[in-house]
Amino acid sequence: MANNEGRQAIVTPVIAYSFSFNLDQTRENMNNVVVQFHVPVDESVDNINGILDKVVSTIERQKASYILDTLRKDVELNERALKQASLDLDAVHNEYQQQHIASGKKGSYKPTGIQATKISTAKNNFEHMKNQISRQRIMIAQLEEKRGVTSANHS
Repeated sequence: MANNEGRQAIVTPVIAYSFSFNLDQTRENMNNVVVQFHVPVDESVDNINGILDKVVSTIERQKASYILDTLRKDVELNERALKQASLDLDAVHNEYQQQHIASGKKGSYKPTGIQATKISTAKNNFEHMKNQISRQRIMIAQLEEKRGVTSANHS
């Protein structure tokens, strides 16, 4: 045992902060990070705000890190789905053109009724996938910026 005789403890009043941050709200198993720190009770508001800004910045960087890999995998899957949607659109067009030729009808092929609906649905699916991939790529770029990663590092 150490002898503490003659020593006097100096007690400085502090303000304690505790924050809980959810890293990924899209998943069923919520992953939280808890950040705790304290500052002297007489610390200036500007210094406290600076510390809080650093904490939030650090957490945002961790959130970005946490979801980047998942988002990159989603883009890969959606790019495959886009290729399939393109093939589906071509297949629908080809099928109906072949039906038109086989029927012996004269003139150019023009989809009608259910054919037009199926073609429209295939086009909509294709455009939806393109837009979704575009949004995901924008999100990846934003997250990489927060994380301090460039696309060249993870291509």
